[in-house]
Amino acid sequence: MTSPHDSDQREPADLTRAFAVFAAEERRLAPPPGHFATVRRRATARRRRRALLAGTATLACLAGAGIAATTLLPGAAPDDRPLAVEERGDSADPAGPTAPAQTHPAPGTAHPDGGRETLPVCASDRLEAAVAATEGAAGSVVLTISLTNAGDSLCAMTGFPGVSLVAGDEGTQIGNPAEREDDAGGSVRVELAPGAAAVAEVRVTQAGNYPADTCEPVAARGLRIYPPDQRAALFLPHDGLTGCAAADVTVLAVTPVRPADLE
Repeated sequence: MTSPHDSDQREPADLTRAFAVFAAEERRLAPPPGHFATVRRRATARRRRRALLAGTATLACLAGAGIAATTLLPGAAPDDRPLAVEERGDSADPAGPTAPAQTHPAPGTAHPDGGRETLPVCASDRLEAAVAATEGAAGSVVLTISLTNAGDSLCAMTGFPGVSLVAGDEGTQIGNPAEREDDAGGSVRVELAPGAAAVAEVRVTQAGNYPADTCEPVAARGLRIYPPDQRAALFLPHDGLTGCAAADVTVLAVTPVRPADLE
């Protein structure tokens, strides 16, 4: 027969076993360590993926519309490098953008911000020819020929005049025309206001430097001058010149025109 005292002794042991069973069940049902941190990380990763997809779609739309943009993708750290999207167009250089081509107005033409219009070439009928200076040299004489703008507007000329010696009332050419020579480094564009002049030097070798049968000397009445780029000639009388009619002798040489004030 069990006494009340024995029943009182078993009750604490039963309670202990019950609590032990409850604790074991609680541990079985409880999430593993770090579970909630893992859940938070996964949720954050999902949000970032959604934001990344949304940002990529936005950039694709901007590129398709031809809009240049520099965007920091959502979810990127502040020090992450931004993704640049630039629409260059079909004609863009694959190596990168190039600087716009520079344009340089030709002398005498209008500048982009305004200025004088393109100047006409100085025509023969608006020019006056003269001998501005004469200088003797060993075996030759150098004539400085001036071409003055006798018109009432600006004009321009560039290059060599055509020069030959002429004889008789008909202006018959004597021998070969002048050879071109340039010791000053090339032609320059000369712009002439009304009354301004361009000059060129004509060197005339003395016909007496050659044997008569080689030169076939002929006394000249003066010079026939074709201004640069012109087909109409000017006659410039000048005494004391002799040319060589022989085809294999040339006694004339001419330089390109230059502004008279540079001489």
